[in-house]
Amino acid sequence: MKKILILLGIIIFIFIIVLGLSIHYHKTSRENMPEQQTYPTIPENTPKPEEISYSKNEKLWFKLLENIIQTDEALNYEMEYIAIDFDSILNPKGEIDDKSLENYKKYFSLSESEIETIIEECKKYHTNVVNKSMDDLEKEGLFYEEFPTGIDGICIYVRDIENVTENSIEIILGKYRSGLAAVWPEYKAIYEDGEWTIEVISMSIS
Repeated sequence: MKKILILLGIIIFIFIIVLGLSIHYHKTSRENMPEQQTYPTIPENTPKPEEISYSKNEKLWFKLLENIIQTDEALNYEMEYIAIDFDSILNPKGEIDDKSLENYKKYFSLSESEIETIIEECKKYHTNVVNKSMDDLEKEGLFYEEFPTGIDGICIYVRDIENVTENSIEIILGKYRSGLAAVWPEYKAIYEDGEWTIEVISMSIS
């Protein structure tokens, strides 16, 4: 009986020592752990960055210019610039009926800031985008002197407009590279539900 009590006492003694070591280890581990980093929380009602909104006419010219630049891409080969004749856009010439011209001036005019926005948008097609007509390019000596006369870029301009209403237009654009390399697509554009849809309804090629 005495031996059993001695053995039981030894077991209890060992248990107390092991328990003490375990408590000491966990306490030391917690003390040596790095402090937990806390991160600022984003309030639920934080406003999101505002999306850029474009005007009705900016959206129209984004679509028209994208289409004509990508039409007959052989004309774009090694082009050094894109010239857009905004004077022809603001003051179109051609056999335009009075009502269409009146509606065009009323609904399709562009401000200086809109012109700048359109030019910036077109820089995704070429870094050098300028507001120049073919006359401007010729005066600056940028036409080839030898036949066929042409330029080292492309020049886009309005050739004619018709059937113009507040939310629709038929418009012929020109894309010129040389006397033997040019296209004139005719578009029908309709504005509905805040967006323009455009359709090529005819095409002339030089």
